[in-house]
Amino acid sequence: MANKRLVWQIFPPFLVILVCALIAVTWTISRELETFQLNQATRDLEARALLAGEQLSGNVNREGAATVDRLSKELGKKISTRITVILSDGTVIGDSEENPQQMDNHAGRPEIAVALQGKTGTATRFSQTLRQNMLYVAIPTFEKGQVTGSIRTALVALAVSRRISRPLGELQKGAESFAQGNLDHPLPGSSVAEINGLAEAMNSMAEQLDERLRTVVQQHNEQEAVLASMIEGVIAIDADQVILKINSAAGDLLNINPAIAGGRRIGEVTRKVELHRFVAQALASNEPIEAELTLPHQGEERYLQTHGSPLLGADGQKIGALIVVHNVTRLRRLENLRRDFVANVSHELKTPITAIKGAVETLKDGAMDDPQAVKPFLEIAGRQADRLNAIIEDLLALSRLEREAESAGIERTQQKLQPILESA
Repeated sequence: MANKRLVWQIFPPFLVILVCALIAVTWTISRELETFQLNQATRDLEARALLAGEQLSGNVNREGAATVDRLSKELGKKISTRITVILSDGTVIGDSEENPQQMDNHAGRPEIAVALQGKTGTATRFSQTLRQNMLYVAIPTFEKGQVTGSIRTALVALAVSRRISRPLGELQKGAESFAQGNLDHPLPGSSVAEINGLAEAMNSMAEQLDERLRTVVQQHNEQEAVLASMIEGVIAIDADQVILKINSAAGDLLNINPAIAGGRRIGEVTRKVELHRFVAQALASNEPIEAELTLPHQGEERYLQTHGSPLLGADGQKIGALIVVHNVTRLRRLENLRRDFVANVSHELKTPITAIKGAVETLKDGAMDDPQAVKPFLEIAGRQADRLNAIIEDLLALSRLEREAESAGIERTQQKLQPILESA
């Protein structure tokens, strides 16, 4: 599995969920808006029909057919609405668009049938006369309490549909653009207040999301820079021992390729048993733990000081472990050198001390009474004392060299090599 950056592991699913939610909300709102617009258009047509009814009052009969047709055409132009007047038997006596004498009987029209029963009828269907979908609203006309006919108003349904579908189509394109990551292109407004409010809400959401994404990307880049510059190795592992994050230092120390390690279990990328055991302990513990691991590296041993602590999620729950690895190989080698040095110095110091002590004890045991024996033992004690003093001087010189190496350069002098080599 290819290693993906953390930001691309988190935000694509988040963006997909967000876009799906936007599409669902847009579809739901579009359906509600379509119903709302149709209801609003129906009420508007009903109001226009009532207005026409007041103008045609008393003329909805065969005797007033000519007057009704003339008034229908005049009112239709003024209010930009098709008006049709139908008698109770379905005969058309007036129409704002056509010659009523050439029109079919309308008694079978659904909206007319309802209106002739004394109720308001509505219907949406294809008009054979105008050759397009129309929204119809018909109201009854009364005379002396009896239904004398019907006044029907009509509006092109396509106009209502386009009024809704056009801005919704733009919203859909905008949502698709958001899904592709183009969050800096705002959606256009609409003359429909509800759709315009939705567009403004989506623009505000996209702006906030874009700002948060930029913030997260910036934080991610900063974290990447920090992790890349650390000399300590850092590994984030989930509860299933899958590597969530590993920096280059950890890859170098553990001989793991960070480019392919992300998303894989720790056991798949390294066979180091001590490391596996420590990871399991870190995942099982709720407290920080530490240990020193000794791992083979290029035929030598590498010493790693390892710390493990719980890895917490956003809700504060433990989701894995954070492993920090520090290379202490050089420190351990220095400690071994110091131990060897101390052991060698101790041996070098014991040798002249033992010789001096032996010479003194020999003299105390009676050699002092023999003048010829005293001098050799005293010479031995003197030589070993000089040797002991030379060792101490060497230690002091070594200490002085270390201090000078930390603060300044080493002073050089010219000396003959022969006496030094003979002494060695």
